[in-house]
Amino acid sequence: MRNLTFPRQALRQGVENANTSLRFYVDAEGNVDASQTVAETTGGEGLENLFNEAAVQALSGCKFTPGTDGTGKRVGRRVRRTVSWRLDG
Repeated sequence: MRNLTFPRQALRQGVENANTSLRFYVDAEGNVDASQTVAETTGGEGLENLFNEAAVQALSGCKFTPGTDGTGKRVGRRVRRTVSWRLDG
């Protein structure tokens, strides 16, 4: 995902790692339906909501290739992705 920014407050508090699991729906046009997006973060040392918000914000600007049915018609689909937040060095 582009535009993914490590939460500043987490940086200030020394958090270096977290994982955010995203479950969302991509419609037949490849757009993310924000009303059907769920984010759950582990390892955020009490700042999980900041990581959730940052991941959902980055996801909102993404465009995906929609799913297709057996005839090749575009259809919506449910997607899972994991964001691994890591600071190097």
